[in-house]
Amino acid sequence: MSADRNPLDPEYLRAHLISPASLYNRAATLVSSGSCTLKEQQQDRFLVLVEDLFEDFPVQVELAGGALSYQCPCASALTCCHHAAAALLYLARLREQEASAPPSQIQYTREEMIARVLQERRQRAEQEAYQIDFADNVYGVHRLTAASGQVYQLTLRDFDREVGYCSCPDYRTNKLGACKHLIALFRSIRRKYPVEKYLQTQAYPFVEIYCDPQKSYHITYFYKGSLNIHIAALLEKYFPGDGYVYPEQYDRFIEFLSKVEGMKKVVVRPEVLAKIEKYVDQQFLMHLSQSARPDFSLMSEELLPFQKEAALKAVFQAGIILADAPGLGAELQATAAAVIKRELFGFQRCLVITAEARLEKWQRDIRGWVGEEAPVCQGDRGRRAEIYRAEQPYFRIASYAAVRQDGELLRQTPVDLIILDEAQQIKDYSSPASIAVKALPKKHALVICPLPLEQRLGDLYSIMNFID
Repeated sequence: MSADRNPLDPEYLRAHLISPASLYNRAATLVSSGSCTLKEQQQDRFLVLVEDLFEDFPVQVELAGGALSYQCPCASALTCCHHAAAALLYLARLREQEASAPPSQIQYTREEMIARVLQERRQRAEQEAYQIDFADNVYGVHRLTAASGQVYQLTLRDFDREVGYCSCPDYRTNKLGACKHLIALFRSIRRKYPVEKYLQTQAYPFVEIYCDPQKSYHITYFYKGSLNIHIAALLEKYFPGDGYVYPEQYDRFIEFLSKVEGMKKVVVRPEVLAKIEKYVDQQFLMHLSQSARPDFSLMSEELLPFQKEAALKAVFQAGIILADAPGLGAELQATAAAVIKRELFGFQRCLVITAEARLEKWQRDIRGWVGEEAPVCQGDRGRRAEIYRAEQPYFRIASYAAVRQDGELLRQTPVDLIILDEAQQIKDYSSPASIAVKALPKKHALVICPLPLEQRLGDLYSIMNFID
């Protein structure tokens, strides 16, 4: 999907890429309603988050040598879906705004940059129309419906600094403690209610345990009002000192989570639970590595000592890169790790993703190394779906092209382990292969990347992003 001339020119987009007129109008509505956000930019690569009615779609756009390419994970049959069209029109509008702005050579400090991105969100909050269902409590929980139809839940912690919590994707990653939805809500609630009066009479609706975006997402709590002695004692015990929980305190913090489970007055945000779950998994793997005795006799092929060492390291990591020179057996190490993970963790599905030319080789190797069949996900859609959904065998093999085509099928039948062969195919984070692979749910990931490793930081980051 590419165009060779006048990239991001609105008229060219309308005439050559975004058609028919109904598609253009649908995309323009998403842009005018503020449903597009620029999440990342690396030179001429852009990641635009498009908020649609039922789901948010990250659209990758790249300008290279005057050519325009784009990719949306929605798997639309259209050459340019309405999400991609909205992203292109949004970037075109940003380019027009930049062109009309006076040139500046100012180098911004971190504080100045934060002020700039907040100002951008304030402008969008003023321009966009939201439907707000106000809670009885001035702090929340309020419900905000965006023009895209997405519904978000918000609570307001500090009316002076205008920070709070929002369930939108931007809030989870921008490190601001604010987003356009929170800004719009603060503005609207001040217009509608005598906020200062309610602040004197209402307490925060619950004790909120959350990850603080303004302090590297460390775990902390917030509450305003009087607490019963039991909850107050728990907070004092498990949030000592500056009131934050750091990684070295997670073991103790798990006790707190067990004590407050079922307490309606204490709300633990999903991000906190995800952080602790990841920590528990890491600790489990670390302790298991010290006591388990993996059985390499499960393999028909004998591994050399250095291959066993690499395989063992892979077994006890949720995500790892095997970077070996060709001929040293990275594929054998990965297969052995997969077999032992099945034995130790009860894994039931392992998906090998590789280049089209290596499908049959992987199939032969698994048969020879493990003595098991590993079907290749080929044939019509019905046949491929059958292979993905089958409980047996453990191994199944798919090409990068198949993964791009069958993303929805794979998300419906998640696997325990993905072995990603020829991982340089996802070094470009905006490529269709990279987007499709990273959208797959998994418990563990094992990446095979031939030496030398990618030397461009962005390429290595893209590969690491699949692991974590």
